[in-house]
Amino acid sequence: MRVADELKDHKELAFSFLNTVLQQHESEIMKEYEASVMANNNEGISQSNKDLLLRLIEILCDRKLKQSSVSVVDYVSKSYFPIEDCLKICENKKSVEACAVLYRRKGDYKKSLKLYVDTVVNLCV
Repeated sequence: MRVADELKDHKELAFSFLNTVLQQHESEIMKEYEASVMANNNEGISQSNKDLLLRLIEILCDRKLKQSSVSVVDYVSKSYFPIEDCLKICENKKSVEACAVLYRRKGDYKKSLKLYVDTVVNLCV
């Protein structure tokens, strides 16, 4: 994560770096997550992998990246992204659609639907 720390002022580069690391380790992270679920282990993935995922979410929430096809929603929709930690980041950064996805993943469908409805209403006003 030292490289990511060095790139903190260069969001585009930091995103590219972290996304590449994630792609290279995604199957490992997924296996780790699935093993945790199967063992009813609340610890989930390792701290280093968790740090990687959360840093990526922070960068995606901080600003729109030049790569317009990249969305925080695409990432938080993945089962191995930690719900509560991502939710804290997304709420603080006011990423409403990502919050709605995370509340849905959490099983709080009422809160998720309310966020979606509020977003649609705000678009119409």
